[in-house]
Amino acid sequence: MTQSCEYDKTNNLKELWECNARQNLDSAKLTNELIGTWIWTYHYDEIGGTIIANKDVKVTFSTGTFKVFENSVIITQGSWSIRNATSIELYLEMSNPSDYLGGRILLCGNQVMFNGSYVDGPDNLFTRE
Repeated sequence: MTQSCEYDKTNNLKELWECNARQNLDSAKLTNELIGTWIWTYHYDEIGGTIIANKDVKVTFSTGTFKVFENSVIITQGSWSIRNATSIELYLEMSNPSDYLGGRILLCGNQVMFNGSYVDGPDNLFTRE
């Protein structure tokens, strides 16, 4: 696990960015940190606002493959890798995109956000199982 820097979902996005930045994650380190199972915590977008997880969504990352489950049913699966957009912005490259996993990846302790709000997409926060 990366250095300790817990992110409370009630804190703002700026604090999550700062926590993520302190870790100096490159694509190899982030790939290693994502391996495992993640539970969907909340979704935010400009139009719909914040939705606290209203269904059981889990994402599992293993070496090179991922699966997204809603209520124990696989809804998306495929291969994945980390893509560098800039020196500090990392994204998932997926063979089969998921609505839950779009945007920049911000990792902080046992939480990961797929941050798409900067391009009018959603933010999805997950907690490690």
